[in-house]
Amino acid sequence: MKSILKHSQNSKKILPMKQYIITERDVGLASLFFQVINALNRCEKEELGTPIVYFKNQCVYYNPEGHQNKDNVWEYYFRPVVETADTSCISEQNKLEIENAYLNTEPKKLNNSRFVKLSNRNKMCCHYGDRKLGHTMIVPPHLIPEVYEDGHREKANAIINKYFKLRMYLNNKINDFFAENLANANKVLGVHIRGTDALVNNAERWRKSFDIQNYINCIRIFINKYGDEGKVFVASDDAKLFNIVKNEFNDAIVEYDTFRQEENDVGKSGDNTKGNAMMPTYLCNDGAKAAQNGEDAIAEMYLLSKCDYLLHNASGFAHVALLLNSKMKHVDSQRPGGKETLNKFEEIV
Repeated sequence: MKSILKHSQNSKKILPMKQYIITERDVGLASLFFQVINALNRCEKEELGTPIVYFKNQCVYYNPEGHQNKDNVWEYYFRPVVETADTSCISEQNKLEIENAYLNTEPKKLNNSRFVKLSNRNKMCCHYGDRKLGHTMIVPPHLIPEVYEDGHREKANAIINKYFKLRMYLNNKINDFFAENLANANKVLGVHIRGTDALVNNAERWRKSFDIQNYINCIRIFINKYGDEGKVFVASDDAKLFNIVKNEFNDAIVEYDTFRQEENDVGKSGDNTKGNAMMPTYLCNDGAKAAQNGEDAIAEMYLLSKCDYLLHNASGFAHVALLLNSKMKHVDSQRPGGKETLNKFEEIV
């Protein structure tokens, strides 16, 4: 294996390039996405070494059997962020040190650590970002309406374009689906409906103002304006809410074939993880389904980003789509909500 090398400033000795190993947290896919953006930005600003994204069994999307011939969750779906530095460049000693860090450190403490020192001058980090160091956190942790237009979408998009490269199999799936189902439309409305635990989580009570009728009213405005020349692509993690919209508009709705959480699935924490993030049971009990769900979610995020407009509620999933396409016009269906939402939607479409 070829080593990545650099010259020491203090001598002629050639030293291995430091590795900045970005590791997983027990959270949903969108939050992992934001973590990587922030970590890559920090790595650049502080010159921390060669970044390698290394997501293993503390990630709910991990499958012990692997996925698409890879055993690192990031590389299930993406190429290495630095093409010449995949996870095979991480030493066995560093891998063991990372494993021990997860085994022996309380999750909250580990997640809040700016980094953990490893042997051979390397570092690991599963930190979301540090608000005290403004230059290192591009994607803010809280989804409030003002956040969307504060300029971070453009900054995050630059990081994504530089480092996030879909693997060929997934890129082809996304492009083929769009070409077959959406490309012939004059305008495409992307719709993301975040349901499931987000509507009952006590830590996020503001989401409880959710009203599916806001979605229905906006979609009807779009269909009435564009008729057969428009397409509506709907993505949702919630089977009940998705079916409400699907039954209202029938064949006008385009969907990607994926798993959705049923109403009687109250969710649980991952069996493989030490955290307490609430996930759909099928993700926690079946590694193959979890890995496939991650693939489907990324496909839906990228498909939403290809739409002309995005209708959404407060969700990291929709936020990813807005980062992938930093120019896309969008409306939050719940804030302001009601007539104000309809007026804003009519303005953008």
